[in-house]
Amino acid sequence: MGNPEKRDKIAARHPDNHCQRHDRHMTPETEATAPNDGTAPLGPILLLFATVLFGLSVRGGSLASLAALPATLVLFFVMYSTKRDAMARVESRPLEIRLFIGVLVFSALAIFGWAPSSFGPTSLALEVTPFLLWAALAMVVYLPTRELSVFSKSVVVAGGLALTLVAGVNHIAATEGVGIDVLFLHIEAADAIEQGLNPYSDAVSVPNGAPTAEPGDVIEGYVYPPVTAVSYAVGEWALSDPRYTSLAAWLVFLSVIGLTAARRTGRSGLLVFLLMASIPGWPLVLRAAWTEPLSLSFAAVAFAYWARPLVSGVFLGLTLGSKQYFAVVAPLLALFRDRLWLQRAIWALSVVVVTVGAAVALDVSAFWESAVAFHTSTPPRPDSVNLVGLLASFDVDWRPPSLLAIAVGLGTAIWAGIRNERRPHFFLAMAVTLAASFMVSSQAFANYWFLIFGLCGLGLLDLTADRDRARVGQPIESTRLGDLA
Repeated sequence: MGNPEKRDKIAARHPDNHCQRHDRHMTPETEATAPNDGTAPLGPILLLFATVLFGLSVRGGSLASLAALPATLVLFFVMYSTKRDAMARVESRPLEIRLFIGVLVFSALAIFGWAPSSFGPTSLALEVTPFLLWAALAMVVYLPTRELSVFSKSVVVAGGLALTLVAGVNHIAATEGVGIDVLFLHIEAADAIEQGLNPYSDAVSVPNGAPTAEPGDVIEGYVYPPVTAVSYAVGEWALSDPRYTSLAAWLVFLSVIGLTAARRTGRSGLLVFLLMASIPGWPLVLRAAWTEPLSLSFAAVAFAYWARPLVSGVFLGLTLGSKQYFAVVAPLLALFRDRLWLQRAIWALSVVVVTVGAAVALDVSAFWESAVAFHTSTPPRPDSVNLVGLLASFDVDWRPPSLLAIAVGLGTAIWAGIRNERRPHFFLAMAVTLAASFMVSSQAFANYWFLIFGLCGLGLLDLTADRDRARVGQPIESTRLGDLA
């Protein structure tokens, strides 16, 4: 064993000799600050492949379905990141480099037209200028050698949010009255609710814009849950365009990440904020009025207030109740058992029951036909970015049953949920679960993978915090608590 005092003196004289003391009586706090190599390096890889899927589906190119299979397999690989003791090395600079390069790559891809807005009038300034500024902000964050102050970080976050707001308003203004069927569903649902009519009835009727639809086909009844109907109706009522709800939701999502990062040690979290904000193709999500930004905003608030079961539970319930495919992640509420899991799960499930139950109480048959049967009866889309699209590229017409996506999603949720209880892994498990379900569903498009990207960002924010805490000797276990709570 040797003389402890002599051993400590030798260690003090030779701090870089890599001869660490391994005491079997190490405290949990000491172990937490010296984690083994693990999951954080997988975060940027996962984000990269989710973004490739998103960008390829935005472009609609033939490579999209060919890239979908390996990219989604990489999403499954993030399961390794759900080991409770799997943290990264103490040194965090390599992760910062990867995140910094990621922002620059995203900006370059957008500037060179990798994921254009696709429809409606646009301009070079509108497509390019915001991403040049994202790259500039990344340089402001990464290049200084000294640690940035909380004030400096807050200025970067405020500048990023202002840039998103200005760009978003201009995109909406440029496409006034121009959109896909989703936009007009929101508008008609808002009109129906304002008139006291059931939006899940024939009070809502818009032409079906799907390429597989027959000429003259219409969508009757609102096809999304009540939480989404009311949220987008507010945007229509307040500002005469439901897409302002998407913009506000995206700003909430970015605000949670940015404010959390600004209060933390290190700059990795701030680079995650810039990475999320600079994803190429987000103007298309805004212009199309896709609902995934709303779901991400609810999830982000739940993330921020994870230590408060009432708030986190309510917003997790709003997340689950905002889109039908979230049903497959429900097992995670019961399987991620931290100290407050039961209260959180009860509040979340209560919100889902109340919000969905309100629409069911109006007319159960109309709700079922619009919000459930419409989706399950929609034929497979050969332009999907999943196995259906992959096989269609080889002239194979595969028609997966609706229950397959549900079964695969539930199985993946159980597999992920029984392993962990830490907050970052909850959101990564959500991403993996949904990716598995999307892969075998009858359709999966750009907005689906945009959601995966955002959920991974929430998980990655915590994993970067683990690195930064380890670097300064703080306990990693503090990541169980919400930083804004």
